[in-house]
Amino acid sequence: MQRVILTILVMLITVPPCAGQADADRRYESPQQWFDAEWERAGRKPEWEWISIKWTQEDRWVPPQAEINRIRRDIAGKPDHPERLVLADLEKRLMGEFQVGEFAIWFGERGSLRFNHHSRTEPGDYFDRTITPQSVWGLTPRGLALLDPDSSEPGYNFVAAAVGAEFIYSQFVDGGLGALRRAEVPKGSLKQSGDSLVIDCRGGPRIADARVFARWDTALARGFIERIDIRWGSEKSAGGTLHVSGWTLDSVLNCWAASEVHSVPMGQAAGLLWKRGVTELVTRDRFADLCRVPSADGADVIRGPATFMVIEDRRSAHRQLTTIGDGGTLAEPLPPLPHDSNRKWITITGWIVAASLAATLFFLRLRQGLLRRSASQ
Repeated sequence: MQRVILTILVMLITVPPCAGQADADRRYESPQQWFDAEWERAGRKPEWEWISIKWTQEDRWVPPQAEINRIRRDIAGKPDHPERLVLADLEKRLMGEFQVGEFAIWFGERGSLRFNHHSRTEPGDYFDRTITPQSVWGLTPRGLALLDPDSSEPGYNFVAAAVGAEFIYSQFVDGGLGALRRAEVPKGSLKQSGDSLVIDCRGGPRIADARVFARWDTALARGFIERIDIRWGSEKSAGGTLHVSGWTLDSVLNCWAASEVHSVPMGQAAGLLWKRGVTELVTRDRFADLCRVPSADGADVIRGPATFMVIEDRRSAHRQLTTIGDGGTLAEPLPPLPHDSNRKWITITGWIVAASLAATLFFLRLRQGLLRRSASQ
């Protein structure tokens, strides 16, 4: 599979990760007061320190049966047909076997972190990134990349990748309101009918309108988001729904968090399903071990003995590519960094997509191809 391109001082001092964003025990006088507080909190980046968060991503899209039948006809009697492996994967989806990616972030302080992800189907295929003031590095089974702490080299902007991953996880905490805030959707008016709350938000530059559905819990004196319907642009077919469920009080995050978030494109029965994993405290010693730069003859605390055979030293003072083989090592210079001020770096939005595993990206491309073929027939 192809490599992918998308806090608390433990025991002694406690700085709640949701401090300044939400009080876990806070009771609200009205649904409007609750929504105003949630909307304001969703506009700020979470400040997590000395904790770890984990989640999974599952692409639950199922192809149309007509496309499965078409592929079967196309590959019949053709053992080398390129879509034969595609068919095998799609048939697994029909049986409920979906590709699942596992993600984890360990936070230190002041933006230091380690971000890991791998495929549950192929756990040996992983991509890890570590960012500290002292070092920035990325690790795969085949290679190690070393970067300057302030690097934004195309394809190696690990900070943007981590921000994208945090954005995905933040949906568990803000119920998807953060996406509306980032898209500059105006806060709408709230209407209440019993325990049901509906907030219509309209007129954003990128999202035409969004309708937030929430439930008011009288006993807890707070609301919980259950669904957000989103429409992009003027086309009624462009949009989707975000389903949010399983709200529980997380003692490590010190705030309420959902257990599942399911993003379903318009016109489809299923889409990307995210499930929140365990949250834990992280000690300074543990974080130091996690961020230690792997060596070719050593072992990583998560991945075990080193298997990489290539070291890309992309630090400005080095710029060297080292290949490790049976006959020794071969070092050759890397081209210098470009200094064109007009070059376009990969955007955070692009990294959010890139944070998905290669299998997910593959199926998204395949899905688009299948739908295009269906439309043309």
